[in-house]
Amino acid sequence: MKSFIDTLRERVILFDGAMGTEIYNRGVFINRCYDELSLTNPDMVREIHASYLAAGAEVLTTNTFGANRLRLSAFGLADKTVELNLAAVQLAREVAGDRAWVAGSVGPVGGQLAPVGKVSPGEAFQAAREQACILSENGADLIILETFGNLAELWQAVRGVRSATDLPIVASVTFRTEGLTYAQVSGLSTAAVAKRLSTWPIQALGVNCALGPRGILDVVESLVQLTDLPIIAQPNAGYPQVVDGRTIFLTGSEYMAEYARRLAQKGALGVGGCCGTTPKMIKEMRVFLRSISPAHRGPAPVVASPEDAKTEQPTGELPVPAAERTEFARRIASGKFCVSVELDPPRGINPHRAVEGAALLYRAGVDVVNIADGPRAVARMGPTALSQLVRNRVPPMETVVHYCCRDRNLLGMQMDLLGAHTLGLRNILAVTGDPPKMGTYPNATAVFDIDSIGLISFIQLLNRGLDFSGQPIG
Repeated sequence: MKSFIDTLRERVILFDGAMGTEIYNRGVFINRCYDELSLTNPDMVREIHASYLAAGAEVLTTNTFGANRLRLSAFGLADKTVELNLAAVQLAREVAGDRAWVAGSVGPVGGQLAPVGKVSPGEAFQAAREQACILSENGADLIILETFGNLAELWQAVRGVRSATDLPIVASVTFRTEGLTYAQVSGLSTAAVAKRLSTWPIQALGVNCALGPRGILDVVESLVQLTDLPIIAQPNAGYPQVVDGRTIFLTGSEYMAEYARRLAQKGALGVGGCCGTTPKMIKEMRVFLRSISPAHRGPAPVVASPEDAKTEQPTGELPVPAAERTEFARRIASGKFCVSVELDPPRGINPHRAVEGAALLYRAGVDVVNIADGPRAVARMGPTALSQLVRNRVPPMETVVHYCCRDRNLLGMQMDLLGAHTLGLRNILAVTGDPPKMGTYPNATAVFDIDSIGLISFIQLLNRGLDFSGQPIG
């Protein structure tokens, strides 16, 4: 199998997704030491690796994120450090065979470095060195330092790993939404991070965790202009929410896959997922990444594969300027103060009261009525139908149609939005939607293929004449 670094210089490599999320989804609560499962439940860990390999992942990451001696001591497992790391890397190597690279995962020590905390730089150095020795000698192809927000600790980890092995090192940092790393006291800009790490003995710079796809994309766009190091991007699957006491990620596979493609287009040479990402998401990423043309990968040096060369990415049409789309849009663009009132559709089939309410609001000087879509997860008349009735019966009044991600998959969304446009409805408010358990049908299935941010991106594509996969809609 070709070396990881040589391949990374030629094309985008697909990493796997979350290990912890998959363990949690299999019923193991978060108060357990997940790293210990490589010994106590190796079949589970093996199954997770196999699911990512089957999904198309080219890099399998060992179940050793927290398997350093300092972190394991909190579970009374420090004496099993060697045993746990050995079992984990052997499981990953067994599944990967010669079909994927194995990345030995090394995470932070779990405490602040002195003088703020009690962990000395030497202890952080030794913790990383110990893990790297075991992982590199038993099947790892590279070492990935994951989720580091403190560059002082990351430097000790890099030193520790490099003192133990010559394997490639991916140093992956965590950023806030404003583009600063999590640090002990204050953050560092992307420029400062890129400048520092570019001089370190590492082979790639990673960005993972804390941010969803949109936030990671912003960071990647900045980093590729600041360093010659290959960039590895592994976003979270959006932001977690607690439903019935269970932490879940509502971001859909297609949404993650679309951003995987955008990350590659902006120059990321490694793409995968962090918290909340699943084998299904990695499988969708594999499909979306196959359509990437090298000309759209950004400034990073890449070589076209035969499959890439066959595909051209359509750019779509120029959208109609926002101010020209509706009278409401024109008023907003001109800086005029507008008054909008929310109008709930009826729960039955008689729209008379709602339409009369819209007429009354118009006479009172309201500029636009925004019509809710199943507010509080209660079934009501669809907002598109009521919006059309208001337009027909109160002609001067404009409407804003709420459009909820809860109840439709991507296919249904595209059909609905095309239909609304055909009817002349041009003002859309994208909403994620209340969970069904809030409403009168608590057992109804929530779709959430994408959230409101993803829906905005989808609408932007439609405004350019493209569907969600980037193909012309004709």
